[in-house]
Order: sequence, then structure tokens, then C-alpha cells
Amino acid sequence: MSEHPALEFATAANLEWAVLFHNHVKQAMAARLQHFVESDELSDDDKNYWKEVYSNQFSKELRVTTFLLFFGHLEETLYNLSKVKKFDARKLAKGFGIGRFKPMIKELLQLPLSEYEPYEVVFDAQYIRNSYLHVAGRVSISKDCEAINSIVNKRNTDYVINQDRVQVTPEGLLNLQRSIRKLCKDLLNGKVANVSTRT
Repeated sequence: MSEHPALEFATAANLEWAVLFHNHVKQAMAARLQHFVESDELSDDDKNYWKEVYSNQFSKELRVTTFLLFFGHLEETLYNLSKVKKFDARKLAKGFGIGRFKPMIKELLQLPLSEYEPYEVVFDAQYIRNSYLHVAGRVSISKDCEAINSIVNKRNTDYVINQDRVQVTPEGLLNLQRSIRKLCKDLLNGKVANVSTRT
């Protein structure tokens, strides 16, 4: 059982809200598309256009939005965790994002992170997240172009590159959700109650 039940509840609730948002919007889009398809006022060309928009374009944008929501909640949890665990801020890595909290994560989990798949999934996903925020997923102009191509090759069920833009697949979104849930749960239930007391 977690020593920080309030943080554990908030973390789980925030992730669940993002999932509910995704599922609700997906269902609403499906209903709206069905309305267009059954409409007597639209031509076949118009119906085909809206099928493409809802089934392809809007669906991709919904996955990206949810992907970014997952990441935002994860970074919030890591920040709050560093406070409740009283982790020495001077030990945090330079930079930002998930990598900044790597020393804390490693210390709390007490194992090599290369052997812990949820962290590996999240760490790789951070490159995709940065490409969405800074270059709208455009691989060729990303400063992390080589890393993104490597990640897509390694996790080809999670990500694809289409017309020079990296896309998260439905499987990739689910894998990220599960990995974040597992990582947060393990961090909150770790053996280290207060890392500031360790030498």
C-alpha cells in the first residue's frame, strides 16, 4: 500500500480522466460521422470527405492530444513525488521532462532502468512528445530526427511515420497509458520512503 494515498489517488484519477476524455470524444466523433453518412442532404463525395476527416485526421489528432495529456499528468506526478519523497533537488538531472527525474526514479525503483520496460517506453515516448510540441511531429526537421527514426523502428507497433510525420498508433497510446500507470504505481509503492535520509 502506498504511503502517499492522496497522491496515488490523484495520479490514478488524472490518468483515468484522460482516458475517459479520449473515449468520450471518440464516441462523439463516431456518432457525428454516422449522422453525416445517413444524411440525405450530403452527396456521396461529401460523405466520403467526412469519412476521411473523422476516421483519419480527427482520430490522429485525438490520439496526439491524449498522448500529450498523459505526459502532462506524468510530469506533474514526478514533480509532486519529488516533494513528498523529499528528494534532494540538487540530485535531479539538468534539463527538463522525464530525463530530469531519472536520478530519483532510479533511486526509488532500486534497479537498472534499462531493465524496467515502463520507463523505457516513457523515455522513448518523450522524443515523440517533443516532436509534437515543437515541430508538429515532422521528423525531418526535428533535432531528434535520428532518435525518432530509431524509436519507430524499435517500437513499430506503437509509432509509424507517414508523410514525414510521426504518428502514435492506438496500440502505442494504450502502451503508454499502461506504462505510465505501472511506473507511477511502482514509484509510489517503492521501498524507499524518504530518499533524503539515505547516504
